[in-house]
Amino acid sequence: MFIKVIFLKLPVPKRTSVFKSTRLVLALGVMGVGLTFFVQHLLSIRSSRAYINSDIVYIRTPIEGNLQLNNHYVPGEWVEPNRVLGHVKNPRANTLILRREELKTQLSVAQKSLLSLREQASTYERILGQLDHKIKLYEQQILQQKQLQNQQKKLELSQTERYINQSHAELERQKEEAAIAQKEAQRYQQLAQEKVVSVSQAEKLQSLAKQSQENVKKAFESYQQSLSQLQVNEANLSSVQINFMLRIGDTENRQQQLLIHQQDLAKELIAIQQKKLSTNGEIQAINNELSKIEKQLKIDSVTAIKASIAGPIWSIKSRSNEYLEPNEEILTMVNCQNRWVEALVPEQSAAQLSSGMAVQIKLLGETQRRWQGKILAIRAGVGRMNAGEDVVGLLKDLPKRQVALRIGVEWSEPANSQEFCYVGRSVEVVIPRFGRKSN
Repeated sequence: MFIKVIFLKLPVPKRTSVFKSTRLVLALGVMGVGLTFFVQHLLSIRSSRAYINSDIVYIRTPIEGNLQLNNHYVPGEWVEPNRVLGHVKNPRANTLILRREELKTQLSVAQKSLLSLREQASTYERILGQLDHKIKLYEQQILQQKQLQNQQKKLELSQTERYINQSHAELERQKEEAAIAQKEAQRYQQLAQEKVVSVSQAEKLQSLAKQSQENVKKAFESYQQSLSQLQVNEANLSSVQINFMLRIGDTENRQQQLLIHQQDLAKELIAIQQKKLSTNGEIQAINNELSKIEKQLKIDSVTAIKASIAGPIWSIKSRSNEYLEPNEEILTMVNCQNRWVEALVPEQSAAQLSSGMAVQIKLLGETQRRWQGKILAIRAGVGRMNAGEDVVGLLKDLPKRQVALRIGVEWSEPANSQEFCYVGRSVEVVIPRFGRKSN
């Protein structure tokens, strides 16, 4: 009751004074907001648009095959590095296995063929060595036969010539003795006529002279016989020489036959060596293909798909049971270890900006989330800007009269504390006009 009395006693304000007070408060508020806005823009540069950006990491399949993921992954799900996300199985593995067995059979056949060719080559080389030895023996034999032939010829001719010379010398001696005996007989005959010597002595000397003539005849006959013997010996020598020639010719024919056989074997050996080279090349080609198949079976049979970094999944490109080609995308991940801020500021403020300037970053929608950073790069120009590739977002619709900034941020919380590590969230960047460069 007391309160009511008091209120009844208070004076009631006039309506005009209430309106005046309201207008005054509003005017002061507008002036305060304007003054605050003016001071803020006077002392700092604010971004017209900014957001958190990051690299995108592509997880691809190295081989073709059917994809089987371990879980039903969703964007934003955090995965650790080297985590096995799934497997890709190549259905061509069975074909490769069949081809491998076929090649192993071919390799076994080729190796047996090569072994047989090596044995044949060894046999041919041994036979060729024996033939070469025989040919050299024949060459020595022919040389010896020719030497014997020459020696026999010289010996026969030497003996015959010596016999003829002896016969001729004996004939000449007998002729001289006969001439002397004839003269002595004639002298004694004359002396007998003169009765200086007896007739018997003269007759005796005459008998000796006749005997000398008989000796001359015999010596001449012997000489004639030696000449006849020379002709006979020459005929015999020709026969011997012909025999020698026949033997030499026979030896040479045998040697020639061996040479022809040796040439034939050498040609066959060359053919065998060529087959060996061809078989070696075939074996090497089979081994190379087997090696490739083994590598493909190790790699292309079943391949694990692993996360290369720690981070959230950004997008799912392929699902389980899909058939993928080599290097086809499976999913993409946000690289939370390499985040930055892309910001746009008015172009007229570009002259006041430089790399390394400290900035403040505020996450829009959360007044308490703030970070410190610095300008990393300034890409100036009216409508001329390329934000790069393989990032979460690109400033494709860059307004005119804007300068693009890349800002490094000192993140104060773990990367996996928020979905997508704040990537794609809008922020406001405040750059003090008279700020210093950040260390």
